[in-house]
Amino acid sequence: MKLHQYLLSATALALFLGCSDAPSTTPNDATSSQADGVESEAASQDDAATLEEVKEKVGEAAEVTREFTSQEMQDYVDSLKNKLQELDTQREQLKQKGKELAGDAKQRWEDQLSALEDKRKKLQEDLDRLAGASGHAWQDMKQGIDAAWDDLKKATDEAAKEFD
Repeated sequence: MKLHQYLLSATALALFLGCSDAPSTTPNDATSSQADGVESEAASQDDAATLEEVKEKVGEAAEVTREFTSQEMQDYVDSLKNKLQELDTQREQLKQKGKELAGDAKQRWEDQLSALEDKRKKLQEDLDRLAGASGHAWQDMKQGIDAAWDDLKKATDEAAKEFD
């Protein structure tokens, strides 16, 4: 049974290889065949050159993408640092107002201020980690940092309203 399958496979392979779209060459076609070989070799070299060009262009595109991603990340970090500085200024102003409070209001204020500082510290840690992130990872981290920023900004605004 195995011999039968082997012979059948070998016959099919021989038929497949024997049937090609290229015309068969005869001794009279020797010159034509040599010319085809030269053309084929030239085409092969063109294909290799084209492949090298494609590889080079892909490499250039990847580098431009990395540079763009890096610049985009740096712009984001710089923007967030500026926002944090503004928020720090606002928090310092609130600290000054908190000095005027007494009793339960002062304790509540100190608790709120402590919570704000914890949120600010966590956001700064996330921002520091972001600086070392790869191109793809920073996009994932950005969502979490945006949420932390929104939370910190909202908490600061609420504290300002409550103690104004």
